[in-house]
Amino acid sequence: MQHRIRFGMNVVRVGVLAALAALGCGADEVTDGGGEGSEVPRTTVVTLHPDGTETVSIHDTEPAEPSGKVITNAISRQSPCPPYGTLELHDQSTLGGNQICFVGSGTVDLRRYCRSFVRVGGLPFPICRGRWDQNVRSYFSGKYAGYLSENPTSPTDSCQSFTPWLQTDAAGWCGTHAIWVTIN
Repeated sequence: MQHRIRFGMNVVRVGVLAALAALGCGADEVTDGGGEGSEVPRTTVVTLHPDGTETVSIHDTEPAEPSGKVITNAISRQSPCPPYGTLELHDQSTLGGNQICFVGSGTVDLRRYCRSFVRVGGLPFPICRGRWDQNVRSYFSGKYAGYLSENPTSPTDSCQSFTPWLQTDAAGWCGTHAIWVTIN
């Protein structure tokens, strides 16, 4: 009898996970940062492959001790992003809060990626609470150049470009309204 109940719960969980994946909240790995109300920053790593596919993983990010240098503080986190090798977008100023890192080049729709999560009822995994579009507050371009676009129907309509190794501690209007990112 226990096996049937467990099997039934696994089928429900797989169904819910499939629905979340269809909404863009799927990931190869989702780690839970704590109980309800947990404010552990999350890092989403998106690897863009040459064939147009992507690999997405989501991790908890442990904050570092204050260091006095913004870039040192951001890199000294226990982040799964390759140091300096990715475009990092953050939802707080001075490279703070949740982050999403892109490895590789291409154009991405930020509406596809979850930025924050919430625990619901007795579900054993978090649910997407907010997305990355219109939530970029700071960024570090690493070795990449590219641009941001806030036009919901045209990802090639650039409103703010970035050069390699650019750290922007407070994104301007375009960054805070960005829907698309093109990484060269």
